[in-house]
Amino acid sequence: MNDKRYYIVAILDDEGATAILNIQKEIGIELDTLNDIPHITLIAYEKEIDISDLLEWVEEFAQNQKSIDVCLHMVAVSNQHLYAIPCFTKDLYEMHHNIRQKYDDYCLDYFKNYWLPHITVTYDGEKIINEKMSVFTELFQEIRTTFFKLNSLWVSCLDNGNLTILGKFPFQE
Repeated sequence: MNDKRYYIVAILDDEGATAILNIQKEIGIELDTLNDIPHITLIAYEKEIDISDLLEWVEEFAQNQKSIDVCLHMVAVSNQHLYAIPCFTKDLYEMHHNIRQKYDDYCLDYFKNYWLPHITVTYDGEKIINEKMSVFTELFQEIRTTFFKLNSLWVSCLDNGNLTILGKFPFQE
């Protein structure tokens, strides 16, 4: 069985990343992995894919993509995870749709049929939900409706629990 997955994620600008990281720090989340960098996962591939072709394609895509404004407007709780949910805009949808089309046959079903853009704030939120939810929502209110930018795409590989960044591709200015 193949435990390898490839991801394309959109990265927040420094201001947005700092805002999310500060909330995580304030509610006591220890960050120590690349996966903790605030991002919106646009696509995940579960089948083996020609990685050099994928990287070349994502680089070209990013060079033609302008940064996208995102406004975080609500929080969500699911499966003990906490999420910051951006407004679902035409630009965000089109970027996801255009990326998805390239390797649609390799894409995980969730990203084809059920994708909801979100930034995961914590992957194990039971303690946060039970003890610090009011602090979390209060801190979130301070950045709610603030516009940040998605300004680059990263391609990563998760292989048996090890995450590796394979490429970072900034958007055109």
